[in-house]
Amino acid sequence: MQAGVDGPPLVLLHGLAGSGTWWKRNLPALSRAFRVTAIDLPGFGSSHPSARLILDEVPAQVDALLGESADAQELLTR
Repeated sequence: MQAGVDGPPLVLLHGLAGSGTWWKRNLPALSRAFRVTAIDLPGFGSSHPSARLILDEVPAQVDALLGESADAQELLTR
């Protein structure tokens, strides 16, 4: 889920048992100042049904998910 066209990129991560849609109510306010990306961690929300979140691999899994977004690439290179 993405919102906003101006400002620095902002990536939102949900907690366990959540999904990126939990941020839906915050997107209008945040998108006034940021280009917002809210992702579903593996195994949650609209991620592939066979995806599994492995706590030791969360940083690599999030990096892979963010790699699909141009705004996230900009954030990662700062």
